[in-house]
Amino acid sequence: MTAGGSSTFVMIGGSPRGSSVMGVWDAAQEQQEAGISFDLGTGSAPQPVVFLCELPSDLEQAAGEIGRAEANLQASQAVLEEAQIRLETLVQSQAGGVSFDTSSSAPAPGSPESEVLALMGFSEVGGELDFVSFAAGEEKSNQWEKVTDQFQEFLQQLDQIVGHFAWVETQVNGSLVVRSSVGWTGNLETAWNTLPNPDLAALHQRTLKLALASRAAMLRTFGVVTGGAVKLAALAATPAGAILALPAAWKFIRQVQAESTRYASIKEEIEHG
Repeated sequence: MTAGGSSTFVMIGGSPRGSSVMGVWDAAQEQQEAGISFDLGTGSAPQPVVFLCELPSDLEQAAGEIGRAEANLQASQAVLEEAQIRLETLVQSQAGGVSFDTSSSAPAPGSPESEVLALMGFSEVGGELDFVSFAAGEEKSNQWEKVTDQFQEFLQQLDQIVGHFAWVETQVNGSLVVRSSVGWTGNLETAWNTLPNPDLAALHQRTLKLALASRAAMLRTFGVVTGGAVKLAALAATPAGAILALPAAWKFIRQVQAESTRYASIKEEIEHG
């Protein structure tokens, strides 16, 4: 997914299989054009980011898969809002040097709130960063390295998705049939590799909206992360707090998302016996 090819994000079956972008797209390896020619080429210009939707030939089934993807994106945004509120509530509860020991106001062990406080290294008295324990804790250092790497991966995806113009492609049974090129000035061009089909055109239009909504959601996620990091850094009250707070806020949001996914999975199992 580096220079020399298109950075591609794939949606199959309405949900991602691996590295997820907004609960909809898989981050795939860069793909070559395989000889398929559309009159939307970029010449020597930078390669676009590609949103590729792979659909079955049964268009009713295909519509259902896109519907699931739309629901996934909507759910991810609802969880993001929940994470933002929870992080703000946590910061407010800890503001003013309030200790978080075994009182009723303390976050539950293992919760995202408890984890982010531990990751930031807040002491139990005064709420300031405990640099001694941070420097001495090899386990905590490893945690920071992992979280920072994950946050950097998110930033790279954000740069790829938002920093480049996009191609939105629809495949049916592995054959690329339609591609739209979306420019930053709002211009949109669509080219077909076969005779246009009204039903496929409607599905492709939904895929296009999904791709654009996903880009907007990525930007919103970044805004929530940076806003949360500012609040966490203010709690730390140290210059290093801002550096530590960004990946910590990112980890908190990801944990809330994972928590929501677990609850949804348990609920589905109960409902379906």
